[in-house]
Amino acid sequence: MQGKPAGLERWEGKAVYLNFWSANCGGCLAEMDTLQALSQRWPDKLVVVGVNTDPEQVDIAPLLAKHGISYPVLRDQLHITQDRYQVIGTPTSIVIDARGRVRDLHQGWRKPEELQAVFTRLAQP
Repeated sequence: MQGKPAGLERWEGKAVYLNFWSANCGGCLAEMDTLQALSQRWPDKLVVVGVNTDPEQVDIAPLLAKHGISYPVLRDQLHITQDRYQVIGTPTSIVIDARGRVRDLHQGWRKPEELQAVFTRLAQP
């Protein structure tokens, strides 16, 4: 988000799917297209937020363009967010409900049908 600090409060009232990823992670890249599609399906109920863990010198813009990523992507080079959520590898996903409560932490990549099931549950009232 262009070098500016960002907090989850900007998406208050929506479920948040935090996806920690890195450019050299095959599982991370495998999830991107599905996450992009799902981020468009319920925009009024949930948001995907990508959190890139690569050093600043890694240019992620070409990857984001290649996958047509339009959901917010944050950089966490100082590992502040990773430390807060105890992320030890990528991909790691954290589900935060619309009330701001952490509901799930998943390490490793998810198949498209698994992601679909997670997002369908998140979109339920």
